[in-house]
Amino acid sequence: MEEAIAGRIADGDPIPTPSAARAGENEVPVPPGMAAKAALVVALRNSGRTRHDLAKLLGLHEQSVRQVPDPRHATAADRIDAALRSWVVRS
Repeated sequence: MEEAIAGRIADGDPIPTPSAARAGENEVPVPPGMAAKAALVVALRNSGRTRHDLAKLLGLHEQSVRQVPDPRHATAADRIDAALRSWVVRS
């Protein structure tokens, strides 16, 4: 599941919302870091704003912010949290 979400992020494809498991199906957990990155990507896409806008909100260089939602880049949880919080508070 993690790879499927990472691929969608990398390719710019929509990330589907989770659904409840049906009878006979098992739930597939998504690691917290990937879930947070997916949430940030969805928020960015839904807002119509850019990573440049996010960099300004966080007071960071655009290059630093470009790596935050990158599924292949190890991003500290506090940086993802700050990005999501700034988006929610200031959007």
